[in-house]
Amino acid sequence: MSALERFERIGLFGLIGIFLCSTLLFGLFLFRILYSWNHVHFIFPREKAFQVIVVVLFLSIVFLAMWRHLRLKTLTEKNPSLRSVLKDEHTRTNWLKAFRPAFFLLLTIQLASKIPTMIWHWPWDVPYQSLLSLSAAVMTLTGAFLFYNRRSAHE
Repeated sequence: MSALERFERIGLFGLIGIFLCSTLLFGLFLFRILYSWNHVHFIFPREKAFQVIVVVLFLSIVFLAMWRHLRLKTLTEKNPSLRSVLKDEHTRTNWLKAFRPAFFLLLTIQLASKIPTMIWHWPWDVPYQSLLSLSAAVMTLTGAFLFYNRRSAHE
């Protein structure tokens, strides 16, 4: 395996791990919100376990991002010609294209969290709204980049 293939594989595996952890995190927050809407007068039964799982998933996202960064940094220090891969115009364009759906998803989540309050005139609480937005943005950003950066079948 060449250094370039190893460099691309490490970057891909790190992003896939971040995508999977943020998808699980988004699903947990969505489940928590749906539970609170369906059981308005009840307390979430497993709040401590929920918070522990959320912290573990956040730490795993941070660990994967740091692992990916440090591995790519050591590879570029060993082989300086790999720096051109990071500054590739195609990769930068794919990152910029991936930011667009993440930005619009953030706006959509914020708007959707206010709609129940506007329709029904009593306060509907959306628990963990900022964390839901953050996990959705990371999930969308990494997923969109992986989608745009995929290799064609004929290459």
